[in-house]
Amino acid sequence: MLILQETYKSHLGSNIVYTSIEEPKIEEVTRGGDSSQIPMCPSGFIIAGNGSNGHSLLTMIFQLFTPSEGELSMESVESLHFLFTNTVGEIKTALNCL
Repeated sequence: MLILQETYKSHLGSNIVYTSIEEPKIEEVTRGGDSSQIPMCPSGFIIAGNGSNGHSLLTMIFQLFTPSEGELSMESVESLHFLFTNTVGEIKTALNCL
């Protein structure tokens, strides 16, 4: 698995968007294959500054493939909970916000 990531910074805030892609799929595309056939679920976050009081707003989005029934198992819910809490913790650590 490889991670494709894009970052962008503007006066509104800083964005990080990323997705995981299977390495053979990337190799296929670099050899001229059709990139529209690669399944992707981009995720990411934006950190927007408030400006006046030094606080920031963190907005996160995670996309994932679900079973065709559209219902998540308890294991999937627990994995998502870990993903959210771990991501917030990593961002807070990176920004010295503990």
